[in-house]
Amino acid sequence: MIDDGLGLPEHLRLSGVTAIAGIVMPEGVSSALKRKDFSTVTPHRSMPYLFVNRPERGSDKILSEQMAAKGARVEMSDYTGFEAMIANPAMAKLPLETMETVVSWIVRRAAALGHPSHGPVVDALPAPARLETRDFAETALRFGRGERLYGVLCEPVGVRRGACVVLASTAYDRHAGWGRTGVGMARRLARAGIASFRFDPANVGDSPPVPGFPEQVLYAEVQYDDVEAALNLLEERQLLPAIGVGRCSGGYLIFSSMIKDHRLAGACLANPFAFYWDPNRDVDASLRLVPRSLDTYKQLMFSGGTFRRLFRGEVDVKNALRNLTTVGCSRLFHRIGLGNVFTARARLAHAQVISAFNRLLKRKVKLVLLYSENDVGLEHLYQHFGTDGHRLARYDNVRLEIVPQADHNFSPEAVQQAYFQEIRDLAISAASPSLRVVNYPAVEKVTRA
Repeated sequence: MIDDGLGLPEHLRLSGVTAIAGIVMPEGVSSALKRKDFSTVTPHRSMPYLFVNRPERGSDKILSEQMAAKGARVEMSDYTGFEAMIANPAMAKLPLETMETVVSWIVRRAAALGHPSHGPVVDALPAPARLETRDFAETALRFGRGERLYGVLCEPVGVRRGACVVLASTAYDRHAGWGRTGVGMARRLARAGIASFRFDPANVGDSPPVPGFPEQVLYAEVQYDDVEAALNLLEERQLLPAIGVGRCSGGYLIFSSMIKDHRLAGACLANPFAFYWDPNRDVDASLRLVPRSLDTYKQLMFSGGTFRRLFRGEVDVKNALRNLTTVGCSRLFHRIGLGNVFTARARLAHAQVISAFNRLLKRKVKLVLLYSENDVGLEHLYQHFGTDGHRLARYDNVRLEIVPQADHNFSPEAVQQAYFQEIRDLAISAASPSLRVVNYPAVEKVTRA
């Protein structure tokens, strides 16, 4: 289900392992789970059990009923909010009611056990968690006003080189990144001598929402405060200058922050969906019906898999035709030069984007744009800079690269390597001359379009 949505060809998908979204389950664990028959388990009669079942799936209750029939102390609860949690990740809702049920059950069980006999609990803040290896050192940090945000600073062991890299989250991905690519990128950079900071913005991962602000934080002004807090932390630790790195909505956040905060000396953006977001545009409605690029629709129309899905009734034909018409008309309007003047909203968006790019040009801020072939973000790029982005030629601080055989998430290892090389080169070129530079072994370049 996930691989199909990525649009990756078969030879680039993970095979022969149990994996979801790039996270591979160890073979020993997956084999044991496949062999295990939980219906044969003999419960401890003195141990309480809580089963949280999805009410719309009757099979969920079978195991809990079997355990109860064997004399176990079983409590059952409905998994309220499950369907909303596994919907579109950009609009997923945390099952707060279910979480409260689990927490209250644990509290009641713990209270029944009485106070621990090993002495009083020390009410003191623990030291920041730290992981040290031969190649990198990571420190988990709370930061920002009231220490409301959470992030991980990854530093090289030995002499540092290059600018520090701020790794922005995409949508509601936690700081580890899609398929732990954020972790992998940070540690790969550290091995090259480059420090990085990855963090959860408010209402993402381990950073709670800001009271009084809307729950939907994507493309919202409030997220700039989080990037500012991250840069303040780096400044306090004397880790500036910094460059920003982000994919999709994370790329938009870095781009917008770079316009406002001059401490970002450059940026490498992967598949940014837009460079300007109309504050009157409904985020949920936009993300619910995101069309694909016109080139992607062309490929799908002649795919055998598409015809099979049509016959099985698995394609929302009405929605597909609406998206195809929208993208096709948009491409036509931009090709004849009317796309950015047709409406007042289009004129405003175009003016904002061009103004932002001009400001970066004046400041000589380096900007690297990486796109997958046929990514939907290319439609927005072409909207403002012409077919194939040819009008970017007037900006000598901007470089556009099309990365072949890449999905929107930059999942394949070869693509991650190319991404790393771009970030590493930008971090080194944007560094302050006062930073001591060490010559590290060159990394073999990956061929790109």
